[in-house]
Amino acid sequence: MSQRLFSPAFWIVLLALSAGACFPAQAQDGPFSLELQTGTTVGAYEQARSGLTVQPSLSLRLNAGYALAQRWGVYAGLERSAFGCAGGFCSGGDVTFTTYGGALGLQYGDIGASGAWARLGAIYQQLGIDARDYAFTSDAGLGAELEGGYAFSVSPRVRIAPGIRYARYSVDADDGSTSAVVVIATTVGLQYLF
Repeated sequence: MSQRLFSPAFWIVLLALSAGACFPAQAQDGPFSLELQTGTTVGAYEQARSGLTVQPSLSLRLNAGYALAQRWGVYAGLERSAFGCAGGFCSGGDVTFTTYGGALGLQYGDIGASGAWARLGAIYQQLGIDARDYAFTSDAGLGAELEGGYAFSVSPRVRIAPGIRYARYSVDADDGSTSAVVVIATTVGLQYLF
C-alpha cells in the first residue's frame, strides 16, 4: 500500500488538485502552457541486439507550449529517460541506457478543456550507456516522436494529461556505425495554462 501511496502519479494528482483549488475559476487568458511529465520508459538500442526490452525506468520531461489557434499549437520539450536491457549483448550484465535531449513540434487538442490531444515532433537526443565495465555517451542524433493521450481539466488553468509516447532516433555507436534507438513511454503530465 505504501508503494502506491508514494508513487509519482499520486504526487502529480495531489499537486494538481491543490493547484486547482488555488486559482480562480476563470477561463484561460493566455496562449502559453507549461507541463511536467513523469512516467516509465521501455526501449531498444539496435546495437545491443536485445530487441524491445521491458525493463522500465523513470522518465522526466518539461514541455512548454504556445497555442496558435483553439486546437493547434507548437511545443518544445526537454527530457531525460532511461531503460534497462536484457538479452543480446546485455546478457549477464547490468546495463542501463539513458536518453536525454530536446523536442520541437506541433500539438493538437482543445487548449484549456478536457479532451484528446496529440503531438508530432522532431527530437534531438543523446544516448548514454552504463554497464559494469563499460560506459559510453553518443553524439546527439535526430529523430521523431509521436505522443497522444487524454487531458482532464482540474480547474480552468490546470490539467492532468496521461499519455503514451513513441520516439525513434539514430545515434553513432562507439564503433562508428549508426544505430537506431526506440523509446516508448507511458506518462502523466501536470499542465499549467496561462
